[in-house]
Amino acid sequence: MERWLVELVKKYSPQDWESKVEKLEQYVRLLEAKRKWGNLASRALVEKPSTALADSIEVARLLEPAEHEKVVDVGSGGGLLGLVVAVMCPRVRVSLVEPNARKCTFLAEAIGSLGIPNAEVVCSRIEGLPVDPSFDAAITRATGKLEVMVGRILPVVRKGGIFVSVKGPGCESEIASAQDILAKAGGEILEVRRLFLEGKDGELSEARASLVVIRKVKASTEKPGDVESER
Repeated sequence: MERWLVELVKKYSPQDWESKVEKLEQYVRLLEAKRKWGNLASRALVEKPSTALADSIEVARLLEPAEHEKVVDVGSGGGLLGLVVAVMCPRVRVSLVEPNARKCTFLAEAIGSLGIPNAEVVCSRIEGLPVDPSFDAAITRATGKLEVMVGRILPVVRKGGIFVSVKGPGCESEIASAQDILAKAGGEILEVRRLFLEGKDGELSEARASLVVIRKVKASTEKPGDVESER
């Protein structure tokens, strides 16, 4: 693992950073070994996972407050977001929702191999979850556009909870297109946090990603997927 990434883990977890770095390194090795079998991630991403891991660590930082006890990772894939959050936030219960059977098998194997008792696999689409807005937070990475995902995800988040989506650095138009569906689903943009690449001298360079944080401000009774945009 690259030194700057180790320092990032150490910064956010000064007491137990070594065990977390070890688990993250084990996870990357397992992901590389099973990548082709489960179509878990691109070869380039597995060979150079540091930026994706760093993005997930920043998401974990947003979820550390005590009010985020139950988190759902929608479209978990190979676990680059949900499993990393579970490692970084051992007090948070993370449900990994993924419809692909092979990816679910990999996620279950990773949970067992790495010893992550606060993570569970739910082999289902988000639309298959019960109408129970009990999650304190929902997280996504490399899924659909916001105007599609908001209507699918906000119904399972409690009022006052948040939805964090990892997006590219230029996501302004996507956010603008989602305003109509956000209003219908009872959500509002709370924050757009830019993440930057670090230069050789430790200075920040260009933006690498954005964390779009949406707060659910109104309760809703819709099933996941029932809220649709007019666009």
